[in-house]
Amino acid sequence: MPAFMRGDLHDQTMQIIARKAGVSKATFYKHYASKEAVLLDVLDLKISQIAVFARQLFDGQVSFTQRYDNALQTVTSELAGISNDFLMYLKTRHPELWLKIDDLIRLGIQSMGDFYRSGVKENILEDIDAEALAMMDHIFINALNNPQILIENNISIETFIEQYFLVKSKGIFKR
Repeated sequence: MPAFMRGDLHDQTMQIIARKAGVSKATFYKHYASKEAVLLDVLDLKISQIAVFARQLFDGQVSFTQRYDNALQTVTSELAGISNDFLMYLKTRHPELWLKIDDLIRLGIQSMGDFYRSGVKENILEDIDAEALAMMDHIFINALNNPQILIENNISIETFIEQYFLVKSKGIFKR
């Protein structure tokens, strides 16, 4: 997975991918018929790891601010190592797989909106418009739908998301 996420394997042969996985090409073909099949499994696993953040936002066992911090930590740590090149490769060469990224984006937008609305309702967040906060996240997350922006500005997806939510959280929680 790390080699795919860095973008190292998308133009490599199955032989090279098998070698990097530490198995023979024959063993690799017993599990995967093509690079696309490997890519699909890698992508599905990574998306499921990132999507954990949505459950963390609504974990009633921890404080509201801790839920936000946990979700942010999950997203940023799971995005670590995903290169902008990989995202561009996925978007341009596998648009059918990019739809899975779009679904994750929709989950993120909906979850954050629900989280903000519950925070305002429970009087945990500043007296702010939860819908406006959700819309800011929507705009931000949709900007990630164009990895070229990150490439042009030489910033990793991990850093971009981490900094966005760090700055945002400093202004929304009551002191």
